[in-house]
Amino acid sequence: MPVTGDDLEILKAQVEAIRDEANNLRRVLTDKANACMQCFTAAGALPTSDPDEAINNIIKRRRENLAEFEAAHKEYTALLDELQGSYTELSEVKAKIG
Repeated sequence: MPVTGDDLEILKAQVEAIRDEANNLRRVLTDKANACMQCFTAAGALPTSDPDEAINNIIKRRRENLAEFEAAHKEYTALLDELQGSYTELSEVKAKIG
């Protein structure tokens, strides 16, 4: 049975609110994805004239990069789950509208 009147307007407003939230989450996800990429592309090592120390510096910096990546990955996964929830809610509300 199709929804009409005030109920329809309420559901349409819900759709718009959920869409806005999903679009905001999508932008945040893009920023997080860029941050994840920068964990490794912006990595540097401390300059040194000792080649052995250079290797050690690279190892330390890459481990730091990995820790940064893991933190960003955790946040990214949580945001992606939130976006999935918004999409599911959006689909359910749209189904009520018909």
